[in-house]
Amino acid sequence: MNAKSLLLSGAFLLAALPSSQANDIYTTPFTIDIQATIDGRDELIVQGDQIYWHHVLGAAPTGSVTITTTMDGVTQLDHVVWTPQWSVDPSTLTDVMAYSLKFEPLFPTLGTQPEALTIEKLQGRGTVDLLEYPTTLNGGNLFIGFDDSEPGTDLYEVFIDVTPVPEPYSIGVAGVALAGFALWRRQRGKKA
Repeated sequence: MNAKSLLLSGAFLLAALPSSQANDIYTTPFTIDIQATIDGRDELIVQGDQIYWHHVLGAAPTGSVTITTTMDGVTQLDHVVWTPQWSVDPSTLTDVMAYSLKFEPLFPTLGTQPEALTIEKLQGRGTVDLLEYPTTLNGGNLFIGFDDSEPGTDLYEVFIDVTPVPEPYSIGVAGVALAGFALWRRQRGKKA
């Protein structure tokens, strides 16, 4: 294989990736800002390009959830309003565990194992905790727990700061492309 075909094959591999895998290649830090009304205990689950609720206790989150994302200081999703839908009547969900239907597509996509991830509660009277960090072992699921033990509802705002890590195949593709370029430059230099 000559240098030119090596370089082209690396570029082809990168271009041929499905969009779900291509999103994992981003190495630029990004943020996810979530605003939701909570009454009781709920878990927000972020997986790849999807967000959904796991209702644990109290009234289920049925009001509007506002989602804003930014990457490199540029807004990607701008106050997108999502009203969680449930597979059962939400009025019957008091103190009954259930999962909401999923919101998608979330962009940027949360990779299966980010290099760094922090959450910060900006608003809300109760606690917000990082329950489970996304890893390859849990399918890349991020679990954020909301605990509003006071009577009634309260508006919560959570800021998620993500520093992605490139997936191994993207590093390999970049390596193939760089090796091909270096070989091409060396061969070109010998001809001169």
